[in-house]
Amino acid sequence: MPTQALLDATSDMFTPIESMVDIIQSVVDRGHRVGILSNTSHSHWDWIKRQNWSILTSAFEAEILSYEVGVMKPDPRIYQA
Repeated sequence: MPTQALLDATSDMFTPIESMVDIIQSVVDRGHRVGILSNTSHSHWDWIKRQNWSILTSAFEAEILSYEVGVMKPDPRIYQA
């Protein structure tokens, strides 16, 4: 099995919560900033970003990913990032 196929197979457990699209938009419409903070791996995030999910087209100003910053929730340093 090619490596990418294996990584994709371990990532298809994710599904969006579609009701969050309206909630996120409501928060943005009220002038608040919105971002994503996730304990995730590169392969999972890569798979998620290749999906055609409406939640991913929201106005996220920041993506803080544990594998990029080297710490995971609940470590205070991920929130500082």
